[in-house]
Amino acid sequence: MTTLWRRTSLAAALAAGLSFSQAPEFAQQYRQRLGGAIDELRASVAAFDSDSRASGLSHDSGVARLEDSSDPLVRQRGARMNQETARLARLSRQAADLKDGLPLSKIFALAVDADPQVARGAFDDFEPALPLSADGAASAAIGFVGTLLALRLLPLPLRLRKKRAAEGETPHTNSV
Repeated sequence: MTTLWRRTSLAAALAAGLSFSQAPEFAQQYRQRLGGAIDELRASVAAFDSDSRASGLSHDSGVARLEDSSDPLVRQRGARMNQETARLARLSRQAADLKDGLPLSKIFALAVDADPQVARGAFDDFEPALPLSADGAASAAIGFVGTLLALRLLPLPLRLRKKRAAEGETPHTNSV
């Protein structure tokens, strides 16, 4: 392995380590935005439920009445309320999972199940932070070691091919 490749690998691993160290901070900022989205959805659903109760209806029967309306605008409002109720349930479940999960599992959970709107908002307003937590150190180590290993293993097939070619060129003498 050449010195240039080693230095490049080390620089890439350091950059990856620094990038990965930001994952816990992004997760924190995502959780804050998630809480805000949940609060807004709760307020919307609560207002609808209050209106439904005032008309002597439950949440579900209020939505059904909207969806059964002949007025397209009213039907759309019923569909929207169903979407908001489902999203509130999904985000509330995710918030509970993120609160109760193991530190690094929260990052992986976000990678798999992040709400696109919340993630986009968190990313747009993301402010990097110095990773002083154990999660930040672990994330940095994962990024650094993972990238370093990947870059060290990348030229392996080439080296093996060269080695086989060199062995194939060596004349074999069989003593009889």
